[in-house]
Amino acid sequence: MLVDAHSVIFSWPELHELHRRNGLLAREELVRRLTAYQDSTGVRVVVVFDGKGERPASETEPGGVQVFYSGGGSTADEIVERL
Repeated sequence: MLVDAHSVIFSWPELHELHRRNGLLAREELVRRLTAYQDSTGVRVVVVFDGKGERPASETEPGGVQVFYSGGGSTADEIVERL
């Protein structure tokens, strides 16, 4: 499953409210929830954020969801389309 992170954050009322207070916490909560979904369903999840973030362009913890940041030269939509 490919997820455009900010689209989900801004359409999920709880995450949107959290994002207004603290964007980093909202991103972490989304990844936490997607990890729980992946764990319970076995469906591989890839989440893509716009921007560089505080982490490398791509990361995956063992058993976790794969996370991409689009960087300055592209958008999350472009990354999702390529994937």
